[in-house]
Amino acid sequence: VFISPLLFKKSVMLEVAKGAGTGETVPMLLRIPQHNDPLGGERMLGFGDIALPGLLVSYLLRFDKLSKKSLLGGYFTPCVVGYFFGLAAATAVLAITHAGQPALLYLVPGTLGPTLLLGR
Repeated sequence: VFISPLLFKKSVMLEVAKGAGTGETVPMLLRIPQHNDPLGGERMLGFGDIALPGLLVSYLLRFDKLSKKSLLGGYFTPCVVGYFFGLAAATAVLAITHAGQPALLYLVPGTLGPTLLLGR
């Protein structure tokens, strides 16, 4: 992902997400308008960046409910907080580098980290 612009002159990840010049749009992509951008730019977030960590988050909520743990004493809340910080880190790196980032690179440690640290 990071070296594809050096090899192919374009980011393969971004080209595939945008339809690779076929004119087709990928239905697995959220396009979020950028604020304060006079050119009308947008940020993209793939549904996989929402669905895969979302499966873990929903599993942890179900586990907390079945084991009768409180909302703050279980796994769910730390995982959601980790997801937030992972998404914030991906957004910060995107703003700093001005290059597309694979959000799962930041979301997986943000969600699995607290889960593994709290695991007994």
